[in-house]
Amino acid sequence: YEGVHKLGAPEPVGNPLWNYIALSIAMVVEGYALRVAWIEFQHWREENPGPLFDSLRHTKDPTLPTVLFEDSAALIGLLVATIGITLSVLTNDPQWDAIASIAIGVVLLGVAAFLAIESHSLLLGESASARDIASIREAALAHKCVEAIDELLTIHRGPNEIQVSMRAQFIDELTTDAIEETVLEIEDAIRAVLPAAKHIFIEPGAIRKP
Repeated sequence: YEGVHKLGAPEPVGNPLWNYIALSIAMVVEGYALRVAWIEFQHWREENPGPLFDSLRHTKDPTLPTVLFEDSAALIGLLVATIGITLSVLTNDPQWDAIASIAIGVVLLGVAAFLAIESHSLLLGESASARDIASIREAALAHKCVEAIDELLTIHRGPNEIQVSMRAQFIDELTTDAIEETVLEIEDAIRAVLPAAKHIFIEPGAIRKP
């Protein structure tokens, strides 16, 4: 809005000294914040290998990417503002400052849209990753008393908290006590490969003979 307003009613840039002082201080502060976020982001990347964009899209903890994107957008905005003011002073054309304001708005809107989409999916309830689901299924099927998995549903209740609901087919010869023991063993096996599985619900499905 500010950029469009300046394009319609351009005003000459006054003494840019105070602008440069304010921008310089802001760059130092934002640069330090971005450095801290980047160091933490490198640790996060060690636990989330693969393509960067895919890792960011599928992360279940948006806190660190949010801070990294916000600090990056802020620093880019400050650089764009500095370029816009400098071009306005050098060319005596205030439209460069207006264009810089519009560019900053576009950058912020892009970051906000990405974060909104990711937060929206997590707020509504996002399932576990395909790798985690495969680990859960493999751990359950590895038990000698499990023949098949009829249904497997997962949902993230937090960045490191997953709820697992499963319907499993057990062999026919299991007694009620044996089924209860089997369920406990499957839960332990799932938590061994996926500690984030805090809540596990296993329902016996159709019973088949071995």
